[in-house]
Amino acid sequence: MSGSERIEGDDRVQEFGYVTIGTVDLDAAIDFYTNVVRLEVTERREDEAFLSGGREHYWFRLVKADENKVLQVGMRMADEAALDRARARIEEYGISTVEGGNLDDDRLSRYVRFTDPAGQEIDLYCTMYQRHYPPVAAGIDLVALLHGVWMTPDFTRTWQFHNDVLGIRPSDFMDDMAVWMHTADMYHHGIAVIGAPEHRFQHVCLMVDNIDDVMRARSNALKRGQTLQMDLLRHAPSTSMGLYIEDPMHGFSVEFCARHRQVADDHKPRRMKAALETVNIWEEPLPDIASPGPAPSMDELLAALADND
Repeated sequence: MSGSERIEGDDRVQEFGYVTIGTVDLDAAIDFYTNVVRLEVTERREDEAFLSGGREHYWFRLVKADENKVLQVGMRMADEAALDRARARIEEYGISTVEGGNLDDDRLSRYVRFTDPAGQEIDLYCTMYQRHYPPVAAGIDLVALLHGVWMTPDFTRTWQFHNDVLGIRPSDFMDDMAVWMHTADMYHHGIAVIGAPEHRFQHVCLMVDNIDDVMRARSNALKRGQTLQMDLLRHAPSTSMGLYIEDPMHGFSVEFCARHRQVADDHKPRRMKAALETVNIWEEPLPDIASPGPAPSMDELLAALADND
């Protein structure tokens, strides 16, 4: 594909949908994602579990495996016709796809699976089972599974593929090492891509209602002996406030964030410097304030007055 035609409307990826994780210890993984991440098990089978924080049947799918790793991320298309057109663009780009999925096994009517230039396996889908009731209160008001972030040695080709083929558009760049990209839901980023020596899934983000939910997630994680990969911060690009909790088994972290902004349709991506204060604006160095010198003595004041005479 030339990438000259901008992907619009229903042909764009609509939102980040789910993460599928291979796990050696399914019970331990379920314990982490229920008691720390505060998700609800919507369905449990012998060798897998589906968990959600919304009306969708799942945000996370845990599958018993021989290795702990992220297997796929799912991204939702508007309808079957949009899914077919996306598949055609992916194959025209030169990436092979496979089709699968059924409601009985996957709780998806259909998916198109492929591997992006970063090495991340992705499922595009349009129809997932929906729940008949909102999730049971978990002490934290979960709003959405917001985004996923992965690292790649092929940075430029990866973000350009997502822009040109899937309609996921750059929101902001940090030099030539990171890009935040928005889907059709217009949150500042539905995915982000970071340049690195090798591919690795870096984190997934849950958006919560407010900063109190972030702090409750923090307190709960620490009380349960979990490690914070990054403590409370505020990102310059998205303006969101949040923190990152390490998944102790699977090699990535789970972000809880609040106040993640949306961008306008005519948004122009910015270039930001690769600096700590871009990741966390609270790290911006404060200017030095000069200390006043000692007050003059009475003799010095009298001498100064005499000189003025």
